[in-house]
Amino acid sequence: AYALIAWILVHRLGCLRGDDDDVAAAGRALIDQLMLGRRLETLLRELGIEPQEAVRQVAALKLLVAHQGWYRRLDPERPAAHLVEILLADEEACRVLGVNEFAGATFFDRDGYRELLWWLLATARLELAAAPDAGLLRRVLAVGRALAAAEAPSAYRVDALLAALEPAAGDGPPATAG
Repeated sequence: AYALIAWILVHRLGCLRGDDDDVAAAGRALIDQLMLGRRLETLLRELGIEPQEAVRQVAALKLLVAHQGWYRRLDPERPAAHLVEILLADEEACRVLGVNEFAGATFFDRDGYRELLWWLLATARLELAAAPDAGLLRRVLAVGRALAAAEAPSAYRVDALLAALEPAAGDGPPATAG
């Protein structure tokens, strides 16, 4: 919850750069430049949060700022799989997801996955509350349902998760596209 509260306070930080094209990237960079991550981590520790959890909350803040508006940039033919690919390319997201290698396979942590899914859906809902778009909200919720449904069958393997999220050949656009 700390990451979400911090996100509410700083997610538009990138607007200070005056570049509307990539507010997310500018905001993410400013978190580091202004040392807000370190300050938040220190504050969380002072509040009694365990050091490892404080680091996770800062990582979550950084990834939520970097991926704000994520639902606007997804491939409409395979939105849930595309989102997972985007997240797997992000170091902070991999940290929150608990991505790890074991016996030649890449796994993710169940709790990290659920937490990240909750954060992404919560931030999307907050963003969309400011500028309601029923169609976009339906697509966001459909992506969330697809990600939740793919969790158990994946056995927490990244390759199986991606496979479960890909539309079957010849099926046309998946249900998560609209």
